[in-house]
Amino acid sequence: MLIAYSGRKQAGKDTLAAFMRQEFEKQGKKVVLLPFAKGVKDFATKYFNWDGEKSEAEIKTPWGEFIGGRRLLQGIGLMMREEVSPAFWIDRWILAYQGALNDGYDVVQVTDCRFLNEAAAVKMMGGTLIYVHRPGRLRDDHPSETEMNSKPFQRVVDFSISNIFELHDLNNCAREAVERLTNGV
Repeated sequence: MLIAYSGRKQAGKDTLAAFMRQEFEKQGKKVVLLPFAKGVKDFATKYFNWDGEKSEAEIKTPWGEFIGGRRLLQGIGLMMREEVSPAFWIDRWILAYQGALNDGYDVVQVTDCRFLNEAAAVKMMGGTLIYVHRPGRLRDDHPSETEMNSKPFQRVVDFSISNIFELHDLNNCAREAVERLTNGV
């Protein structure tokens, strides 16, 4: 089973995925998190000494410029999409996804589905796309924070979860989503 989560930054995608992982594991399923951005993060760590934080704390680039962690990741990701291939990161993710299946994982979770071509890859592989909405989150006009709100993207979303209450409410939503996915409820 392949499940991808989409939504603006800090909407609760990783938290929802963690809750759903717990529910799947209660069923005896083997679950792995496999984000599209793994390659971006590996690149940032190797070439920019990124510390793994998405904060706005500044990182010094090799050419002496200072940039926040989130902006560094966005810049690397977008550069490869625009300059090399729109599917650059997807192609690498597909290889990792196939490896996860070969390793016997029952559920593969992707918590950073942000672009329409990523959503299309998930759908092409028979996956489910969940959109996590959390009102009042910070706006960011970077393409990785806006494309998921386009009408074409929203048309491929299987269902949405509103993260508007407390953590226990999101946990209840996770339980219901797992039941829906495993039992067709």
